[in-house]
Amino acid sequence: VIAVAVLASAGPAFGQFLVQPMKMDLAVRPGKIFKTTLDLQSLDPNEVHTIDLSIVELTQYDDGEWQIIEPNSVDDPNSPNFGFDISTLSSCSQWIGFKTASVVIKPFTEQSVDVYLRVPAGVRGFYYAGILASLRPRPDATGIPLILRFLIPVLVEVQGRPIRHRVELKEDIGMKLVEAAGGSPATTVVSMGISNNGGTYSSLKAFAKVRGFWDGHWREVTEVELPQVSII
Repeated sequence: VIAVAVLASAGPAFGQFLVQPMKMDLAVRPGKIFKTTLDLQSLDPNEVHTIDLSIVELTQYDDGEWQIIEPNSVDDPNSPNFGFDISTLSSCSQWIGFKTASVVIKPFTEQSVDVYLRVPAGVRGFYYAGILASLRPRPDATGIPLILRFLIPVLVEVQGRPIRHRVELKEDIGMKLVEAAGGSPATTVVSMGISNNGGTYSSLKAFAKVRGFWDGHWREVTEVELPQVSII
């Protein structure tokens, strides 16, 4: 049996269920237990569904998108996460717990799951992990079952003495021509590498301005505002 997993960023999918909130931004105090809730809503008028909850580690791809590091994947030679050093992460995965890890949702109903964060004493700064809400395939499913999963990033700021930002340029600005292909016109890609070496979660807003030197003068070619991204 081949299982196909589809990951969404939280929201309705295939008319089956909805997860709220789509992201947990939490401000907590060290040495305390923090409680919040995760709401699961069925959008299916006919089927009863079981939703399984699990904790995963998070990091980011080079473009800022979330990368999931699932348990045991770092020890699996067939996993793209094989050999990943989890100790480099500011993880709060060990702080997170559920009252129940599996929820049965009847058609057109909603269930709330208590989520607990046990924040250790003496910590400060920014920590992160992820919650996966996975739709359990029906036991009588035939063929290739579709496993729908939602990722809910858990972003935790531990209150206390402010931590200094250390967002730095690690690669100089570069430009390269991308040739026309597949009906897409030729274009130019501008890139810059940024590293966050501090304990903060920072937002980046970039603008690219291209100028050319003609007849003894600098002249503007184009200016582009790039989408805002955040960096852990």
